[in-house]
Amino acid sequence: MSPAQSPSSAEALRDRFVLLTSSPVSEDSLNAAGELIEVLAKTEWVEISLIRQPSIVDEVGIEIEVSIPLRKVDSGNDILNGMSAHLDYLRNLAGNNFVVSVIREDCLWIASRNFTKQPEEETFAIMIPPETDNAKY
Repeated sequence: MSPAQSPSSAEALRDRFVLLTSSPVSEDSLNAAGELIEVLAKTEWVEISLIRQPSIVDEVGIEIEVSIPLRKVDSGNDILNGMSAHLDYLRNLAGNNFVVSVIREDCLWIASRNFTKQPEEETFAIMIPPETDNAKY
């Protein structure tokens, strides 16, 4: 699975998580906050990122961004259906110990959670974004 595509399964998402967390963190790759942010998966609506800090070796963060796609959609109903599916997705994440918040006025939603060990398979399953209808979203 390349980072620019949607994960096909919880197993594929877990495999990418294991691959990224098993690689060392280079000081050269850190952002200004001292974090290494790597994309686990991405769709038009969702970006799932892994956040690591070399100063906190026993903890990793997962951040899931949900926003309305930038490309033009066929109709208002398409965007409403997509938003409804993704709000349900966020609600499910919130029900599974992710902290959900809106961080921008243009409705960028963030769900985040820190882990001190590899998440269970069920956690990867709930992180799989909703499928979009005929790629209209």
